[in-house]
Amino acid sequence: MNFSDWMAVSVATVLFLFNSSPAQAIGQCVSYFGEPVPIFQDYNLPNVGLASRDGFGRPLIVVNPNVLNQFPYLAQRFWFYHECAHHALPPHLNNETNADCFAVRNMRDVGELRNAQAVRDMLDSISQLPGSAWGHLPGPARARNMLNCIQW
Repeated sequence: MNFSDWMAVSVATVLFLFNSSPAQAIGQCVSYFGEPVPIFQDYNLPNVGLASRDGFGRPLIVVNPNVLNQFPYLAQRFWFYHECAHHALPPHLNNETNADCFAVRNMRDVGELRNAQAVRDMLDSISQLPGSAWGHLPGPARARNMLNCIQW
């Protein structure tokens, strides 16, 4: 698949994941090194998503729409920003806690987290999650950390 085909699949995937509405498309992700980061879907992925690189070293995000759609809209948006952060952060700062902070700060800065109720609703769904062996804090601690990152 050449680069333009790769990008076309990415745009189609973004529109599909968010009700095929351009107004709800999740936006662009660009890596720390200036690379576009396309989004692919994999219904067999055992979690919401992951940030990775393909066989040629190009960055990508893979999401499972079935898992993603179990979350409220703002939490879905958070997952996009979180996975994007794994590519957008400088390599020495790329960890789960920093990706969470990157996500909520960007959501705040672009106006997606407009008020305290929106933040509470999103963090409520995050607080229900278990921690992970690869660095995600347990849900309640993760939600508290994210709230601290927003710094209204």
